[in-house]
Order: sequence, then C-alpha cells, then structure tokens
Amino acid sequence: MSDYKDRGIIKWAPFDALTGHTAVVEEMIFNINKRQKSVIFSDEYAEFDRVVNQAVNENEEISVDYFVNGYTYSTYGKIKKIDFNNKYLILDTNEAISFDSVMNIKLVK
Repeated sequence: MSDYKDRGIIKWAPFDALTGHTAVVEEMIFNINKRQKSVIFSDEYAEFDRVVNQAVNENEEISVDYFVNGYTYSTYGKIKKIDFNNKYLILDTNEAISFDSVMNIKLVK
C-alpha cells in the first residue's frame, strides 16, 4: 500500500482567493471606458424635432443614438408613442428612450 494521503479541498484553496477577481476586472474595464455625454446645441434639438415630426407623420423608420451610463448605444425602429409626461420616445421595438439621453436621430431610408 501507498502512504499517499490526498489533501482534498485544501489543494484548491489558493484558487478560491481569485473568485471575485474576474468581476472586479470587468467592472474596472467598464468604468475605464466610460465617456462624458457630449453637449447638444439648440439647433441640433430643432433638427431632432423636425426628424421626429417627419417620422411620425410619414410613418418612417428612424435611427437613434443615445447615451446611458457613460456609453453610447444605437437602435432603430418606427415611433410607436411619444410620452411627453415622462419624456420618453417609445419605438415599435418596445424600447423607451429618454429625451435627455438622445444624442442623434436620423431617418432611415
């Protein structure tokens, strides 16, 4: 017989110290890549208004770039509803985009 005695779970203990390591690294990368929202001028808001009115009146599809939590996202769709009370633009894809987060709106042709 052999005198080998398995250490069991003890041999894996050093790897257990890295349990939260991946989550911390991912959070650090997420925070490092965050950006500030660019300033939107009044003439750009007027252009957004014109595009939204045209899209609603002619039932056209729009492309929207919006800013959330340090990142810019893009989506597209037809405008389903404009919620003026809560300041949201609701697309037919059931995405609700805050007026304050909109960076750019274009008609999709």
